[in-house]
Amino acid sequence: LLVELTSQVSAGSIVPSARGETSNGEVPRGEIVLWVDSWVACTKSLTQWDVLADYSRSSDNLPLAMDCLWRLHDWETLSAMLAQSQGQMEPAVSSCLLSAYAALREVNQEAANTHIDKGFQYALAKWWQLPDTGSAPQLALLQVFQQLVELRESGRVLTDVMNQQQRSDQQYSDTKDILETWRLRTPNEWDGLVHWQDVLLWRNHIYNVVIGAFNSMQEIAPHLHQMGYRDKAWSVNKLGHIAYKHGCPDVCITVINNMYGYNAMEVQEAFVKIKEQARAYLALPLDLRAGLNMLNTTNLDYFAAHHQAEIFRLKALFMAEPGMNDLDGASSALSTALCLWRQCPDAWLSWGQLCDARYEADPAVRCYELHCPPFAVASRAAQARTLGACCEVL
Repeated sequence: LLVELTSQVSAGSIVPSARGETSNGEVPRGEIVLWVDSWVACTKSLTQWDVLADYSRSSDNLPLAMDCLWRLHDWETLSAMLAQSQGQMEPAVSSCLLSAYAALREVNQEAANTHIDKGFQYALAKWWQLPDTGSAPQLALLQVFQQLVELRESGRVLTDVMNQQQRSDQQYSDTKDILETWRLRTPNEWDGLVHWQDVLLWRNHIYNVVIGAFNSMQEIAPHLHQMGYRDKAWSVNKLGHIAYKHGCPDVCITVINNMYGYNAMEVQEAFVKIKEQARAYLALPLDLRAGLNMLNTTNLDYFAAHHQAEIFRLKALFMAEPGMNDLDGASSALSTALCLWRQCPDAWLSWGQLCDARYEADPAVRCYELHCPPFAVASRAAQARTLGACCEVL
C-alpha cells in the first residue's frame, strides 16, 4: 500500500523487517521473492545504488549488478562484466541497453548502433505479443523506446562534438536541436522515479561530454560554452523536483547537491536549485535547521529583487515551522520580502497565513476581542482591508 501511495521511504524501511520475519521457513518461497522484489524496487526509487550493488554481489545477481554499475559510473567493471557474460545472458532489451551505454561511453558508434538496433527488434517483438486492450503493459515498452531513441541521438551528439576542428557555431545545429528536444521530451510526472533516473542520468553523462568538448571555446563561442552547463543544471533541477513530487525529499536533496558537480550555473537555474532544496528541507522536520542555514548562507547579490523576495519568504516558512517557532523572525523576513517586491503573491499569502496562525495561537488577543467589541470590529475591518489589498496585488 505504501508503494502504491508513492511513499517509497516508508516502504523501503518496512520491507527489510518483513523479509527478516519471513526467513524462518514458514513462509512460501514465492512470497519471500515478492518481498525481495519490492525492496529492490523501493531501493531503486531511493537511488541507493551502492546498497543494491552490494546486494547484487552477495546474491550473484548479474543483471542487477550491471544495472547498478552504469549508474555508479563504474564503466570499466561494466565493460568487463559484459565481456565475461557474453553468450550467457538471455537476449533482452535490458542487456542491449547496457551494451549500448558501454559502447557509447567508449565512443564506439558502430557497436552502439548494433546494440540499439537489436534493442528495437526485441522491443518490437514484445510489443506485438501484448494484448490489444490495456495500457499498463505498453507503458513499460514505451519507456524503453524513449531510451533507445535517446541513445541513438546521443551517438549523433558524440559524433558531432568529438569531430570539432575550428567549426563555426552554426555547424553544431544538430547537437543544439537534440539538446533542445530533450528538454521538451521528458517523461510524465506520474511516471516512476526509476524511469526518470534512467533518462536523466544518461543525459547527465552526455552533458558532461558536451561541457568537456566546448570547455576551451569560452572566448570563441560563449554560447556553445554555456550550452552543456545550462542543460545539465535544468536536468538536475528537474530530477530533484520530480523526486520531491514523488514523496522523496531526501532523494531531491541528494540529487541537487551531488549530481551537478560544477560551480558555473545560470542565475535562473541557481534560483530554481535553491527553491527545490528549500521545499525538500521543509518536508523533513529533522533538517529544518540545515535548510535555514542553506538559505542564510546564500549570496543574494547575484539575484534580482523578485528572486530575493522569494528567498526571504522561504526563510519565513522555515522560521514559522513548529520545530523552529520563531514567529517574530518569520514576520520580519516576510516584511523584507514584501519591501523587495510588493507584487509577490506568495509572500502576501504567507504573511496572511502567519498572521492568522499568530491570532489563533495567542489567547490574550482572542480574549480581549471577546470583551472589547469595538476592538474586535476594528480588527475585523483591518483584516478586511488587508484581504482587499492582497486581492488587488494578486
